[in-house]
Amino acid sequence: MINPFQVIFGLLLIFFLPGFTFVKALFPRKEELDEEFGTLYQIVLGIGMS
Repeated sequence: MINPFQVIFGLLLIFFLPGFTFVKALFPRKEELDEEFGTLYQIVLGIGMS
């Protein structure tokens, strides 16, 4: 039987983590993105890059 926690964790690893690490490598400092929306940009770009 499939555990819902495993599904959520697996989807997170597949669709978010690779892109987020790529964005963190491209923009290592917080000042490189807009200060107000920096975290939001990183999350959205992380999902988009995956």
